[in-house]
Amino acid sequence: MNLKISYKKANLCALALLILVGVGMLYFAKNIRETPGIRTLFITGPRFYPIALAVLMIVFCVISIVDTLKKPDKILEFPNAHKAVVTSIITAIWIALWQFMGYFYPISFVAMGIIMFYLNPAPASLRKFYSSLAYDCVIMTSIYLIFTIALKTNI
Repeated sequence: MNLKISYKKANLCALALLILVGVGMLYFAKNIRETPGIRTLFITGPRFYPIALAVLMIVFCVISIVDTLKKPDKILEFPNAHKAVVTSIITAIWIALWQFMGYFYPISFVAMGIIMFYLNPAPASLRKFYSSLAYDCVIMTSIYLIFTIALKTNI
């Protein structure tokens, strides 16, 4: 499946989405509680940086929109677009299972193994399965060591 899309349309859609994210950041940042006694000359509390980042993101997106509209349009081709779609579907299923069932590590282990096996360009074989399993074990062990052991978080 070869996906063809206009550069301008793709860029404008992505920038519009980022502007919506920035507006959402502004909405949620205004609800951050101010801590008394933290005010200084320039920094006005814990909501300053999220609001500043959101405003900067919106401003740069508007500048990029103007720049995109000035450039000539061209057609972008995305070979193997189906791989991104399948990976997104597996990721959505992984998030849903994690939210409803819990068990982060077993669900993540299975999902990541499936994604690694699917995205590996080698033909399907026992060797491909074992290499995907090995990489999956290394990544999940690293996540476990970093988040559960080192940072003492409870995923």
